[in-house]
Amino acid sequence: MAQAQTQLETVRAQLEDLGVARAQFEHAIATLVNLNASAFSLPVSPLDLALPKVPLGVPSQLLERRPDIAAAERRTAAANAQIGLAISAYYPDIPLSAAGGFESTNSGTWITGPSALWSLGAHATELLFDAGQRHALTDQARHNYEAQAASYRATCTQRLQRR
Repeated sequence: MAQAQTQLETVRAQLEDLGVARAQFEHAIATLVNLNASAFSLPVSPLDLALPKVPLGVPSQLLERRPDIAAAERRTAAANAQIGLAISAYYPDIPLSAAGGFESTNSGTWITGPSALWSLGAHATELLFDAGQRHALTDQARHNYEAQAASYRATCTQRLQRR
């Protein structure tokens, strides 16, 4: 809200400056044509020029195809994925395992119900104390992402300026 208010006040100040500049130009024109400056005025008219036809999406699509920009984008996406991996370390590890089969000493009874066996199991592991290592690794992944994102923005900005 404060930023919007500042922008509004800046535009109002620019409007005052523009009015002063317009009055100075009118007085200069009146002086050039040898008229009384206080009686001379130019009517205000908006600019009604047609904008040139620019194909939509072409500059950004061309930028996306550049190998350096595509590589920077992929590095940023990989850094973002590393944040997810670092956060997943906070959750417990719960592997599930199951086994099944038939066991019998007589080959004729292998497929019957009494010779069937199965087992189902799960176990959970959780690290209780790591002295802040997970938090530090998560922060490191976030900072690495921010660095890669800044590098990506800088690469795109440099390539746009060179066009």
